[in-house]
Amino acid sequence: SGRVINQKRFDYLIDAFSKLDNKEMQLVIAGKYLEDTKKELEELAKKKNIKVLFLGPLDIKDLVRVYNLASVTVLTCPKEWFGLVPVEAMACGCPVIAWKDNFGPEESVMEGVSGLLAKPYDTVDMAKKIDIVISRKWNKKIIRKSASKFSEKRMSKKLITEIKKIIN
Repeated sequence: SGRVINQKRFDYLIDAFSKLDNKEMQLVIAGKYLEDTKKELEELAKKKNIKVLFLGPLDIKDLVRVYNLASVTVLTCPKEWFGLVPVEAMACGCPVIAWKDNFGPEESVMEGVSGLLAKPYDTVDMAKKIDIVISRKWNKKIIRKSASKFSEKRMSKKLITEIKKIIN
């Protein structure tokens, strides 16, 4: 739901989707993109026999709707810093899959609770994780609760506490 740029490696996502057991899944990509990038991804998807729906940038209301309708949110950007996308998805009760590459999503995605972590840059493992997530019944309330530790109110309190420690 962020920027659709080459650095985010949506090609990994398309490749993983081509390996899914469940061929009925619809791949939806939301976010701002350049036409050239969209065209490249559409060509790759066509080669892999995957249908992709590009939604473009969404306002917060539509983004919340998409997260609530989604079976899973998948992050494929290597070495992604702590991002809002996984926390936003989890706040809507949507499980998240990301790479287990010692970066940001490992901090927010609780393995088996709010999603799963795949072997870094292994699209076969990513596909397996997607199949697992969509075949399992997830507890949306528990997923939402796991995201609450990153709420603005809680993070503000934590920041203020840390600043006071430094000052004292």
